[in-house]
Parts: sequence; C-alpha cells; structure tokens
Amino acid sequence: MRERINRLARGILNPERPELVVIPERLELPVRRGELLRTELSVNSANGIYLKGLIYSDHICVRVLRPSFGNRKNQLLVEVDARKLQAGEEIRGNLKLVTDGGERTVPFLFHVTDGTAGNILEKLESLESFAEVARLEPEAALRIFEYREFPTAAFMRDLKLRALYEAFRRGPDRASALEEFLVAAGAKKRALVRAETENGAEGAITLLQLREGYFRLTATAEGSFIRLPKRYITISDFTDGVYEYEFELISKALHEGKNEGRIRFSSEAMEFSVPVTVFRERLSGEARERAEREREKERFAHYLYLRLHYAVSGDSAEELLDEMETALAERHAVSLRTEAEEGAEPGSTVDAVQPAAWNAAMRCLLRAELAFRRGETERCTALILEAEEKRKKAVRTGVLLPGERGDGFLFRYLAEALRALIRGGEQVHITAERVLSALSREGHVELLPVYLLLSPESRDMGEEYYTLLLGLYRRGDRSPFLFAELAGLYEKSPERIRELGRMELAVLRFGLSHKLPGATAAAAYTAAAASVKSFTALHFPLLSALYERYPSAELLTAICKSLIRSDRRDAEAHSWYMRGLEQKIRLTGLNEYLVSSMQNHTERALPHEILLYFVYDNRLDERSREKLYANLAHFRKQERELWEEYRKQIEDFALGKLLTGSVNSRLAELYRAVLRDDILDQRLAAVLPGILNTRRITAKSDWIRSVVVVYPELQKVERVRLEKGSAYVPVYSDQAVFLFEDAYENRFAASLGRAEAVCSIPGLKERCARLDPEGRPAMLAALRSSVAESASGRLSPESLRTVRLALDERMLSEGYKSFLRGILVRNGRECVDYLLSADKSLFDSAERTEIFRVLLDAGHWMEAWELIQEFRMQELPGDALGKLCSQVILERMFPEDGMLLMLSARAFHAGTADSVILDYLCEFYNGLTAEMSCLLDAAAEAQVETYDLEERLLAQMLFTGETGQLDRVFLRFRDGKKTTELMVRAYMTERAACYFLKDEEPGDWVFQYLELLMREAQAAAQVPLIYRLALTRHYAEAEALSEEQEGLAEEILPGLLDEGLYFSYYKNLARFIPVPEEILDRECVEFRGSTGCSYEIRMRILPDETEFHLEELPCMYMDRFVKRAVLFDGERWEYEIRKTGDSEEIPEISGAIVRDTEEKELQKETAGAGSRYDCLNAMVRHLGRKDESALRAEMTAFAAGEDLAAELFQLE
Repeated sequence: MRERINRLARGILNPERPELVVIPERLELPVRRGELLRTELSVNSANGIYLKGLIYSDHICVRVLRPSFGNRKNQLLVEVDARKLQAGEEIRGNLKLVTDGGERTVPFLFHVTDGTAGNILEKLESLESFAEVARLEPEAALRIFEYREFPTAAFMRDLKLRALYEAFRRGPDRASALEEFLVAAGAKKRALVRAETENGAEGAITLLQLREGYFRLTATAEGSFIRLPKRYITISDFTDGVYEYEFELISKALHEGKNEGRIRFSSEAMEFSVPVTVFRERLSGEARERAEREREKERFAHYLYLRLHYAVSGDSAEELLDEMETALAERHAVSLRTEAEEGAEPGSTVDAVQPAAWNAAMRCLLRAELAFRRGETERCTALILEAEEKRKKAVRTGVLLPGERGDGFLFRYLAEALRALIRGGEQVHITAERVLSALSREGHVELLPVYLLLSPESRDMGEEYYTLLLGLYRRGDRSPFLFAELAGLYEKSPERIRELGRMELAVLRFGLSHKLPGATAAAAYTAAAASVKSFTALHFPLLSALYERYPSAELLTAICKSLIRSDRRDAEAHSWYMRGLEQKIRLTGLNEYLVSSMQNHTERALPHEILLYFVYDNRLDERSREKLYANLAHFRKQERELWEEYRKQIEDFALGKLLTGSVNSRLAELYRAVLRDDILDQRLAAVLPGILNTRRITAKSDWIRSVVVVYPELQKVERVRLEKGSAYVPVYSDQAVFLFEDAYENRFAASLGRAEAVCSIPGLKERCARLDPEGRPAMLAALRSSVAESASGRLSPESLRTVRLALDERMLSEGYKSFLRGILVRNGRECVDYLLSADKSLFDSAERTEIFRVLLDAGHWMEAWELIQEFRMQELPGDALGKLCSQVILERMFPEDGMLLMLSARAFHAGTADSVILDYLCEFYNGLTAEMSCLLDAAAEAQVETYDLEERLLAQMLFTGETGQLDRVFLRFRDGKKTTELMVRAYMTERAACYFLKDEEPGDWVFQYLELLMREAQAAAQVPLIYRLALTRHYAEAEALSEEQEGLAEEILPGLLDEGLYFSYYKNLARFIPVPEEILDRECVEFRGSTGCSYEIRMRILPDETEFHLEELPCMYMDRFVKRAVLFDGERWEYEIRKTGDSEEIPEISGAIVRDTEEKELQKETAGAGSRYDCLNAMVRHLGRKDESALRAEMTAFAAGEDLAAELFQLE
C-alpha cells in the first residue's frame, strides 16, 4: 500500500490494475470437533498483473496465517479453530480482502461435526429413528452404534440412555449389545422366533421370525436318531422372516415302531422345542438284527434277575423256574448288565456266565439245568444232547461261542455236571472236586453256580465255605452270584458282619435289591455301622434304605453320624437330622447340623428344645446363627419368651451384619424384626438405606450368570453373581436399571428376570436420610428433589448447596455431573462464586454463554473476557458484548489485541458500541472501505478521537480504487490535525486521473492545488504529466480563464506537443491562447480503449479514396488513442477501430467525420480566426462563388496568419 501511495504522490499511474479472482468464492466445510482445520484460499490476478493486498477475518475462530500477500497467484492458508467448540455449532462469518485489484468479501460457514459419524448422527433426531435404522439396515445401525461419537447424538443426552450405552458398549457380541440396548431403552420389543412345524418327522423345521431383531438360537437334539449339522441360528439365516432348518434322521438308530425325539431351540431370551416323532414299520437286514439283539439283552437280563432271585430264595422258589424257562424259550438271548451289577465295583464281571451272545447251544443247556431242578431227568438228558449237537454244529461251521472262554469250559463243565447229577453216586463228588479246583485255584468264578449245583451242602461248611467266597472277592471277582452267596451266608451267620467294609456294603446293596437282609442280619449291619469311623459315599444311601425297612435309634444315629462326618447340610440331610431329634438320639453336633442344614427359615419353626439349647451355648458359625435367628424371628409370636431371651444377641448379630451391608432373605427377616427408630445412629444410617432398598433379582434363563445394576447417576455399575438363579442387590435410586449377564459377559435387558423388594420397612428411609444426609442414598434422594425443584423454578439455597456438594463426589457419573452443572448455570445468579472457580471446559457452549451473561451481570468483566479468550465463544449477546469490550479496553489501557479488536467491531456493527469502543476502533481497526467509512462517520457523530483513521482510510481508498467517497474522506483528512504532503499529492493524482481518464468531475480545490504546483514549479515539465493534462482539459472546458490561467495554459501546451501528445480538446484552448495551426487544421478521432492493448483503424476519405486502408491507431496516454487527418470542405472521413489482430466483423467503434463549412464559420466567430486550412477552404469556396472581395479578404488574412505563425512558432 505504501508503494502505491508513493507512486501516486509522484504522479505515476499504473497503466492497469490487476483483476481480482478469488477461488472459491465461498468457503463451506465441515470441521471436526476438537481439531484445527486448515484450508486454502486462492487469490489470483486474472490479467497477470502483480496483486498485493491484505486479508481480514471477522470471526475469532478463523484466522489467516499470513494476512499480507503479494504475487500474481497467492495461496492463503486459513485456519479454523474448533478445539473448544461442540458438534452442531457453526462458524459463520466473512474473510475481507483489501487489494490493489479492489475489495472482496468471501463468506465462510464451517459446520462443527464429529466427522463422518457426526454427520450421520445429526440426522438421527430420536431414539425411535435410530431403532428404525436398526430395523431396516441392521449392519448400518451396528456401525453407527460402534462410533466413538455415538454418545453425542441428540437423543443420547438422556442420562438413562447414556448409562445403558456405557453398560452395553463393551459386550463381546456387538450385534446382541445393540439389540439389548434398544430393548432396554424401550425402543423396540425383543426379537421373537417360533416354529411353524408341529412335527419334524420329515427332517426339516420351518422357523418364523415373528418380531424383528437380533438373536442367536442354539439347537440341541434329544434323541439318538437325530443329527444336527447346524447348531447355531442367527438372523442372517432367515429370508423374508422364514428359515427352513434341516437336520438328519439316522436310519440306523431307528427301531421298529415309534421313535420319539425333540429338537430344542434356545437362547437367553427365548426357548421352544419341536417334537420329532418317526414311525418305523419294519426293519431289515443289519438294523433288524441290531434291534433283535437289543430285545435279547432285555430278555436275558430278565433271566439273570430271576436266576439271582432263585439263588437267594433256594430250591423252594419253584415258581421262578417257570419264568426262567419262559425267558430262555425265546429265540435268542444276549447278555446285559443286571441291576445287581450296580453294586459291583468298576471293572468287575457281571455274573458267573457273562457271555456276549448266548447261542442256541447254551440256551438249550440252561433249559436242561431247569429241567433237572424240576426233576425231569429224561428231558434234561435230551436237552443236553441237543445242546451238544448244536455246539458241534457251531464248531464245524466256524461260529465261535463268544460267551465262553478258552476251549468252552463253561459249556463243558455244566454239561458234565448235569450228567453226573443224573447218574448220581461217586461221579457227582468227582465232578464237584474238579469244578471246585477250577473255581478256587484258577479263579473261574463263573463256575460258582455249577459248583453249588453239584454240592449244595457246601453252604453248610461254615468257615471253609466263607473262606472260599472271601478268596474269590479278594481276587477281584464281583459276580452277583458271589454276592448272593455272601448274602445268604450273612443271613445264617450274622456274626460275620463285624464291620461295614467295601465287601459288606456291596453285599448289603445286593441284598436290599433282593428283599434282604432279614431282621437279624439287619441288626448286625446296624451294629457294624455304629463302629464306622470313616464313612464313604455308599454308607448313607445303603443305611437309609436299611432304616426304611428296619428303623431303629441305633441305625438312625449311624445315619446322622455318616451325614455329619460327610458334612452334609442339604435338605435331605436336614430331614434325617430332624428325625434324629424327634427320636431323641444323642449325637454330638446334631443340633448344630440341624440348624445349618435348614433350607427355608419360614417353612416350620425349629423345635423348642433346639432354641433352648442355643440360648446359652451358641457356638454356631455365622451362617447357622443367621438361620437360627431368622427362624426364631419369623415365628417369634409362637416363642415370645424365647424371643426376649434371644433379643439381645439377635440385635447384636443383626446390627453387625447391617454394618457390613450384608443382606439376604434371612437377614431381611432379622432386620424387620429388630430395627427401630431408637436404635438408629449415624453409622447404621449410612448403610441401612442400601439394605432397605435391596432387591432380590431372579433370572428366568439358565444362561444368566450375573445381574448388573446400572445407575444413570453413578459412574460404576454394580455386578453381582447369581447363586441358584437369584442375587440380592442394593438399589440406591429409583432410576436404576437391571441387566443380566451371561458367562461370556454379554448383557441383556431386564425382561429376562424379575425383581422384588426384600426388606422394606416404612419410615426408616426418611430417618436415615436425616441422620446421614451425606450418604449415597440420602444424597441421591436430595439430588432428585433438587432436580424436581429446578424443573419448576429457581432452586432454594439448600438445594443449591446439595447440588454443589454432589459435584465433588467421585461416584457420580460424568453425564449426571454435567446435568447438575447445567442446573447451577440456570441458577447462576445465586452461585456466581461457583461459576468463577469452576472448570469452564466442563460446560457446553450454551452453558458457557449463560455463564458469560452471569459474570457480566455480576461485574466480573475480566473473568468474562478470559472465558471468551479461552473458548472462542460465538453466541454472544450484542448488548453484553459491547459492555464487555468497553470495560476490557479501559482495564487494559487501550492495548492492540486482535480478538478484542474483532469483538469490538462486532459490537459496533451490532449498534452497541459506546465512545470507548469507537475510540479504540478508530485507533486500531482496519477492514473494508465501507466499514471504515461507517466507523469514521460514527466517530465524527460521537465526537471521539479518530487518530489517523482518515489517513488510513484515504490510503486504503487510493490503494484499492474504492473511491466512491474519496472526496468526503479527503476533506476530513485535510481538515484534521495532521496532514501529509504525500497523501495530498497521492489524492490529487487520483482525482486528476479520474477527471482526465474517467470524466469524473473533481472539486475546485483539486485544480487550485494543481495551479499552485504549476506556479511553484521552475518548469512545466517538472509537473507530473497527469496534472498538466487534467489542468489543460479543465481550461479547455472552462467558460473563461483569468490571465494567470491563460499564462499557465500557454506554458503547458507547448510541452505537451513536444511530448507528442495530441488531444481534440486542444482546439478549445484556441479561445484563450494561440494554438498551432497543425492542431486546428486537423480533424481528430479520439478513442478510449483498454490500457496495454493496441488498436488499428480502417479508414477512407471520400470522395478521393474509395477503398478502406488500414493504419495503426496511435496511443496518446494510458487508454486514450488519437488519429488525426486533414479534411477539406465537403470531404467525408469514414473509420472503423478494432483491436490489433482481431478478426471479429463487428468493430470496437465506427463512425464518420464530414467537413461542415457553416459549422466552421460558426466556430470561427466564437473562437476567433480559424486555421490556415480554414482560410484555404474559404478561398476555395469564394473562388467557386466568384466573390472577389471575399476572396481578397481571405487571402490577406491567410498571408497575415502565415507571417504571425512564423514569428510565434518559428516556422520556416
């Protein structure tokens, strides 16, 4: 700008101004919240002329890093500061360009967003709209839910939704988390799937999605003939709400007739099943054989069961023989584990005969045994022969006997034994010795029934026979026939039951399943049980079964003893302890275990003697004492005296538990019984509200492992594991939300369970709040009251104190604290001290604006100013802004501050600027010419000091070419306290140029100043050319000139002609001063073109020239082009002007000049004597008229003019 002024002051005009081009013409971009955005603005010269200028921003959040520039192409870096702004705000304003190519305003609008996510979230106006997106585009909704900026959505300002989002956002199954979030928020109902198929017999089940949403079903099969290729089903498997779930039916696993199974579909939220019933008419091949083998197993199992009963019952049980005959008469028989085997140890043999497949030969041989037992010897012999024949045939055909070991000794020994018995005599003894040898020495326990068939009197051998059986057991034989013999032996000799070892327990178990033992043996078992010191898992079930048959106090004592030694405290054990108490058995620890095993303290009252027992000798553990006290508290009306005896220890116990915050259904019973107003103190009041607000949460699904309690007001969620499907959770707020969590930490809405109050005692909550007003429950209740009060109006001092104290609590969530801070802001006039000390970054933009108002109203000007400085606040009220700027200017003693200057200008434009602001702006403000001009007018009206504003404004007008009010500003500048010759000369140059080149009429003072310069100059050539041109043109257009002016004109004109400058207005000067004939004799075509361009003229002079010819059009000065030519009377000069090289048919300008004699005569009369060419034209005209007198006069005048011109202009 200074260079421009200096050139103007020297009278130098730029031939051409740069053409300003700004790209883009408007800035509108998004800017991420919390970030700095930098963008570029191109300021270029369209015509390639060097462009200089400055750029200003009118917004405190937008600045140009290098505001001054100069080049043909300029890239300006614009920085947008959104670090303290919030999503949804807008930065709106203008960039103001002041250049030597003119002024330009570039509007800008920056939208503060959270990025792409923020743009999307801005379109979600409500939770319902987000739920609709989730319904139509689940994947898009899930991506939105995953955005870090999701909590900034408009609908997420709700504290409950924020708390739910925090609870769900870290779940491993993100789709499930989104679904449950919407369900918990009440935006949708849970997804629902049901089966349309009633029976899946065809291998497919049609599933219908009745309600949309995310789910993950797990399919499980119940039935060995069902195979599921796909275990998990999700929404992606459905098409238009339908899914055909296919599975396989395993034909090999189907049996004849009705095959029943089921496929169960389950998730955390729903469960249903579809029956699968398949009918198989006939089986063929391998399947039929497999089914037959299964039936044979069942039949043989029945045979073995009967056989064992026969062995226990003896030969008198003749009715069993027929049943065994029927079982063996079936077509096949296959072995199966018997129920007696359950008493055997793992890995033992099942029975004495244990074949894997009983063939016809063995079946026939067993029938022979039955025939012998009936005394049918002939039939027995025939069956033996038949069996041997079948065996030989099997050997010949290569069919093995899978039920025999070695070379078929079982079949051989049984057949030999039956033959010996038929023959009788010594052969029976010999055969028995052989079988006994194989049984005792080789351990073939399966021969025991054969040996007893040969030698039934062995049972009477006493110790020798017992030793044989004991040896078989110790070798590891666990045949039920062995246990049958031992059971029979114990019946005959119960004194052998000296202890309850493993063998005795196995024999007892066998006996109990076969209607044994008898009373005597049972007494022996009871006596042995009394001496047991180490009980196993088998003792209790066997002794309890024995007690059901032979109840006795001694056996009951043993049973209770086994339970106590096993530390049993379940419901079954409790029933036995109660029996023992009722039978008055004496057993150490019985009373204690009776109490500790009690499951439900409300089911029945403990016996009176138990309560008496523990009055003075109470060494129970805490859990047992809890059960004892809860039972007594529940039935205290029945035991009034004992209740009074227990009251002191119950109160001490209950209060101790209360102080630890423990709660369950039993403790709740105690609390209800003992808590009274007179025992409450501050310690109890601190924990009691949590107890009183405890809920028992019960889950409906087995998948659930924990319950999660979410508080909108609190920062942390509470997570409690479920025990037996329920949990006790203290609840501190009515706004609490219950969620459930599975083993994988996926969370679900509360619809999967129920909540019920546990310990509600009317009146105590209010009492606790009075005793402990700073406790969590009391604080939350007070805050809820304050929030309700704020919704209806201003807060009371007590409520304000409550809210302020709550903000220091770490347990409160940041969202709730933000909500409370908003309440304080709305009541800012009552808590100015808090607003002064608070961290302003914790508030949003609207709240900071309100804080700004409060601080101004309270007179805290500098604090309000610091608030604006730190957070770049935008929405500032104009009246308050004006007051603030005025105070800050006075406080800081008029420092130059960019932000203060910008805000002061904003206050000025808003019409709220006082004299202080005007004074400040006059000293420091620079902007667009129109703005500075308005400021100057306002300052003049307010009569404030303008400093150098006039000079700055005048210089800017001259620099930019915005000269609309140039004269008015110059006059104020001229009339000011200080003026500079440099600015005056620059102004005069501008006005002279505007007058000469643009035909803009200046004030008289301009020409007066130019005349002064001419008079002071030693030579006219020392005065700038534009001054001389403007002054001569002014003289040419004047009505009259003074002698001094005529002298100046005569001084200037020769110099212009010497410089080769010819203009048409020179002829007008002939009225006042002598003008050379070559000026007056010629006609001029004067054309105003473009500076820097060249033009050519196409012309002809008629009538002599009939064709146009082309000549260059001379440039006289800047954009003025002049062509001169001599025309005689009656000639016509036609011309067309075009740019050089322009092929356009339409010229820039065209016209014609005709020599008009009468007009020239008139000019001659007004301007004086004409030129020599005028005289020549006149002589030609008089000659043509033959007017000799007129001709002589013209010739005399021409000769005189020639002599005078020669003398004045030294013409030769």
